[in-house]
Amino acid sequence: MDEDRLLTVQEIADYLSVPKSFVYGKTRTGEIPTVRVGRKYCRFSLQAIKEWLKGQQEAAAQ
Repeated sequence: MDEDRLLTVQEIADYLSVPKSFVYGKTRTGEIPTVRVGRKYCRFSLQAIKEWLKGQQEAAAQ
């Protein structure tokens, strides 16, 4: 995947191997970094998601 491309909820769910509802829940609580496209759409930067995952792994290791 191109690191600069913005991904959809479905693409992030597939990347993380989780249901879309998990992604929506983390988006609502502000836990997953998002990019707003207008008022209606959320997209995700793959690079930001990778950094978020790294932070999650480091927190779990402590």
